[in-house]
Amino acid sequence: MPEERGYRGARRTTQKLYSEQPLFEMCDYENNPALIKRLHEDVLSEVKSLKVQLETVKSSNHTLELQNQEYKINLDNANSQIQLLLEERTEAIAQAQTMANRLEGAGERIHAAELQIRELEIRFAEAIRRLHRANWRALLQSLLTIIATVILSIGVNTLTSKENIWVGGIMIFFGVSLEVIAFLVGFSPRPER
Repeated sequence: MPEERGYRGARRTTQKLYSEQPLFEMCDYENNPALIKRLHEDVLSEVKSLKVQLETVKSSNHTLELQNQEYKINLDNANSQIQLLLEERTEAIAQAQTMANRLEGAGERIHAAELQIRELEIRFAEAIRRLHRANWRALLQSLLTIIATVILSIGVNTLTSKENIWVGGIMIFFGVSLEVIAFLVGFSPRPER
């Protein structure tokens, strides 16, 4: 379409550009009741449409406000739950720290107890070794005492029978000597190993 010059041409070009809304021309409505009535009906229809839209918007706004309040309540609940969880977490960390300290103290006590057990085992082994040595000494002392007693009794019998008095005296001397040696074996110094 060829462009028209002048005021009307600009108006038609603008109408083409904005064709959805016709421009309101007062001269078209002067002394034309049908157009005025139609304009009035259009305006009433548009007002009704806008009222429906307004009610829809108000309803949507009310729904959004209710949702916003619900979200705020949920947010407050979530924040309180987060606060409780943070407090529980802090308490759990404190308990874990206490337990770790106790565990560390228990580890130190266990180590000290293990050292004491080791020391007692060494002492026990030494005591058993000494007991074995003492048992061997006691056995040696007992054997020497028995042999000395046998020799002494034979020497006494020989001496009292009046035969070989000098043999009896020598046997008594050896028996007493063995008794003294057996007695001194118990007091002899113990060699350290």
